[in-house]
Amino acid sequence: MLTFLRGPETYGFGAYYTGIYDFYFNSETSGPVISRLQNPGLRICYTRALAKKSFTGIQYTLDVAHESNGMFISSREQFDAVKESFPPDYIVQDFASIG
Repeated sequence: MLTFLRGPETYGFGAYYTGIYDFYFNSETSGPVISRLQNPGLRICYTRALAKKSFTGIQYTLDVAHESNGMFISSREQFDAVKESFPPDYIVQDFASIG
């Protein structure tokens, strides 16, 4: 996060990324890592101290984020077309509950 100080005021701006991944070891033929969620975001902060040299203050934070399951396939027909373009043992179809 980039932080800018201006007297008793602090401004901050930053970007972040969170994700949920499943890791398989020697059990899946399509790859060891399956991505479940990707969440890139931006954060803007403003803090104003209530008194000079005080740790007490008011902070406002604005977060803007995008939640994605990482998939680009939106229909069964599109999935079948992509699946046919790979060898039969390359794609593993499984399901994991995200919660």
